[in-house]
Amino acid sequence: MRSLVQSIAPAAILGIAVAGCGGGGSSVATVTPNHVSNVKGCRAVPPISPKPVTEGAPKPLLKKGQKATARVKTSCGSFTIALDTKQAPVTANAFANMASDRVYDGTDFHRVVKDFVIQGGSEQFTGPKGHGYTAVETPPSNIAYRRGLVAMAKAQVDPIGASTGEFFVVTAPAQATFDPVFAPIGRVTQGMGTVERIASLANPALGSAGGAPIQPVVIDSVTIH
Repeated sequence: MRSLVQSIAPAAILGIAVAGCGGGGSSVATVTPNHVSNVKGCRAVPPISPKPVTEGAPKPLLKKGQKATARVKTSCGSFTIALDTKQAPVTANAFANMASDRVYDGTDFHRVVKDFVIQGGSEQFTGPKGHGYTAVETPPSNIAYRRGLVAMAKAQVDPIGASTGEFFVVTAPAQATFDPVFAPIGRVTQGMGTVERIASLANPALGSAGGAPIQPVVIDSVTIH
């Protein structure tokens, strides 16, 4: 499965030894109807099996400074991201392309870290020439990964500011400590309650490393407006 140390941050940043497996295994709680009923607003869904998605170079869907939002519909409710087309036009456009091409439909939030992030999207996304990103845009040097910020996740081997098929939402009480290497997409402006609901599914058995939530959370769709 997907590893936080590869997809979001080096273990040194987290100050922990990160587990290499984000799902399955005896440490992950079993999903039961009783648990589902205790999480108001989350419907019971089976775990997903992502299929590879191939995408060409991003099309110019959004212009710099254009107002645009992304509506993320999940099995735990919906939330809206105001896309940052002013400071991150390349990244916002790449995200809009993947959403418009339905790359995210049927994927999941596969990693939940308590009071830190929820991470979702397609781990098997393949960009031009087989690379796991479609665009590269260096984040602002003064970027702060504050609560509600949405950014692209990336592996350590990917370039700084690479747009991948995975993204994360910061759920830290104030700010998450990251090096400025993850390209911002935008900020959650509506539905933070949904984000918190997903965050509440962090598996306590996985500790501060986080991993697969105790209940699968599927992304039904991401639509651009």
